[in-house]
Amino acid sequence: MKEDKENIDCYVKLFEDFFRGCTKGIKLLFWMLLCMLVCFQICLHIPQLRIYLSFVYRTDGIPMVERNVKDW
Repeated sequence: MKEDKENIDCYVKLFEDFFRGCTKGIKLLFWMLLCMLVCFQICLHIPQLRIYLSFVYRTDGIPMVERNVKDW
């Protein structure tokens, strides 16, 4: 009976160590992704970098002036 209790305590300690390690990893991943998102958004505000970062900006095309369109 005492041996079973020691085995259970050992497994609980292993699980707590594993859980603590996973929690640290997930927190680190979250903060890293958040920082990358902020940096990416800042880079999108710079016109010279926006061309390379945004596919939509490259395919946007030239704006059309209404006065030049006669098919409306």
